[in-house]
Amino acid sequence: MKRARQTIKAGERGTKKLVKEYGSNLLNVRFYYDIKMKRKITTIELLVDEKDWVPTKINSAKIVKLRVDWGETEVAKKIRSKGGK
Repeated sequence: MKRARQTIKAGERGTKKLVKEYGSNLLNVRFYYDIKMKRKITTIELLVDEKDWVPTKINSAKIVKLRVDWGETEVAKKIRSKGGK
């Protein structure tokens, strides 16, 4: 059974050798311990690509199913006032 025991951010103590190898692309280092096999496993998280992103706009005309429970009259009134059924 593998268990993540420690996650260290790049640049913190214990990551010096990996920061030297991967540079600013290194984000995290994780240490797993396999109790049965008596092994320590080191994994890394790398930054591969970074670019600008603009979220897509939501279509206000799209039909969305919404459940309003019995007794939620204020919510139901708001939905109807905006054209909901």
